[in-house]
Amino acid sequence: VASAGAGSCCHPCSGGDSAPADMGRGNNVVFWLALLLRCAASTKSRWWPSSFMRTFSLGAPAEDDSIDDLHGLTDILSGQSESKAWNYRKQGMDWKMGECRVGNMQSPVNISETPLAKKETEVQDYLFYNFPVYEHPIAMNSDRLGLVANLENQDSSVPWIGIGPSAESLSTKWELNRIIMHSPSEHTFGGQRVPLELQLVHVKSDNAYEVHPPGKSLAVLSVGFVESALESSDLLDSLRQGGLPLSAGKTVMVNRGPSFSDFNEVIGSSEFWQYQGSLTEPPCSVGVQWFVRDSPLPASYEAVNQIRRSLQAARGLIGSSLSLFGEDSGNARAFQPTCERAKLLRVPRQAPGRDDNEKKGERSAASANRLGKLGDDLAVEGSSSSGAKQIISAKAAAKEKTDRLLRCEERLALTRQELQAREKQQEAECDGEDRAKKQMKEAGSAGMRYMRASVKAGSQHSLCESEKKVVSALREQVRLQQQQCLMISRE
Repeated sequence: VASAGAGSCCHPCSGGDSAPADMGRGNNVVFWLALLLRCAASTKSRWWPSSFMRTFSLGAPAEDDSIDDLHGLTDILSGQSESKAWNYRKQGMDWKMGECRVGNMQSPVNISETPLAKKETEVQDYLFYNFPVYEHPIAMNSDRLGLVANLENQDSSVPWIGIGPSAESLSTKWELNRIIMHSPSEHTFGGQRVPLELQLVHVKSDNAYEVHPPGKSLAVLSVGFVESALESSDLLDSLRQGGLPLSAGKTVMVNRGPSFSDFNEVIGSSEFWQYQGSLTEPPCSVGVQWFVRDSPLPASYEAVNQIRRSLQAARGLIGSSLSLFGEDSGNARAFQPTCERAKLLRVPRQAPGRDDNEKKGERSAASANRLGKLGDDLAVEGSSSSGAKQIISAKAAAKEKTDRLLRCEERLALTRQELQAREKQQEAECDGEDRAKKQMKEAGSAGMRYMRASVKAGSQHSLCESEKKVVSALREQVRLQQQQCLMISRE
């Protein structure tokens, strides 16, 4: 298991300080001279702004060694510690600031492989949420490491989450404070990393106005997104209305209507996994409560690619070799050791606060929008009694179509998951056949070693061919289900 920080001398799950000893004055002089000579010889020797402040940390990004040295030297000259300069070039394995190097209770983790906690009490705590539609403009900021949006909660309808046996008996409550985007995802969804992760950062109300709120005051809803040719995400579409910033330090106002951010979408019918971790960026403060959605949500190819492009622009990668040759590792931190942590299953429940009829009306309107506003078109044609019946009938048909499409997409997603699993099994069985054949060749044409390898090769061949047939059938099933879903969407 890799430790959280490079060069750590302690066990990755220990809580001890593993900071290297400070350099002596003589070594510091040599270090300074080496950096100055390197920057002077660099063709990229222009001075960037000395630093910038992100939500929870200071730092400057870098995508290659020369830029990394340049930003680090700029921070030193501006009075900051050299360790403040950080980037995602090594997925955070070289972070030595704050609690990043300790390795204890760090995030993200592979939640799919994290053990399940034992139930200690008969009283079940639920994940309560209240997400009124957010109708204020949102400033989406490109901060040189990613996309961050701070929410201005100016009225009483503040989105929040809480834990407790009932909405009236919450043990803890957090208010939605900011949104952070990562590509690829930092956590796993359905056993694997997905193209996009949306992190909804919540903070306790007592700490809402702190610049650097402590980790113990934070809770993060983590939601993954996969690309879909048939479905889109209304939430992601609202968060990119008006475009996204395409250069570092730029801000674009999104969520400007006509549709607004409805964070209820991230809940849906999925359960969540809770575990205690940290911020996934320096200073990696611990004590953060994470709630990771069990399954990812669908999003259009256009939305995912636009957000990924903006994230690359934030780190100055547009047109770079990393971007052109698909070698960009993204702005996701590497998995951290679980250190005997366990996860709890949390079932979400809507807290009282919004009228149920109002919520149903909003969702019906969203469905009508997605299906071409069929009911609205009919309403324009006439206002007679028969016209009203047509409208009701059309809306009912639209709802029925949406339900059938969702069921079709769910079946398709399950088949794809099974296909991925059987493809891995096929690869393992066929690799086993290749290894057995290699052993036969190394053993010659006779002897016990040759006979054992021959029997193994025959057995593995049968398994390999069997898995190939299963994979072929599943691929055909995926193709047919895709056609079926497409036919429903075109009705």
